[in-house]
Amino acid sequence: MQTAAVHVRVDPVTKAQVEAVLSDLGMTPTTAINLFYRQIATTHSLPFETTAAKSGDASTLVARLRAFTDGQAMQDESVDTIRAIRDAARY
Repeated sequence: MQTAAVHVRVDPVTKAQVEAVLSDLGMTPTTAINLFYRQIATTHSLPFETTAAKSGDASTLVARLRAFTDGQAMQDESVDTIRAIRDAARY
């Protein structure tokens, strides 16, 4: 089977945490990412629940998302806040 490369940037702490969990599961990061992609392709959705931002100025959230994607990790942000920032960027 032919493959294609996917390059992503992840903060080092998250990378180490995820790789430890995957190791405990007997899985490589490549296998996990392939499963993630296949699930999205099969269901046409993310394999977890997402919700739109309920509060906050969308332009502020978009600015925070841009800072995050420029490598300024939001380590103190909750998963819900990061999802809200991401979802605000869609508008």
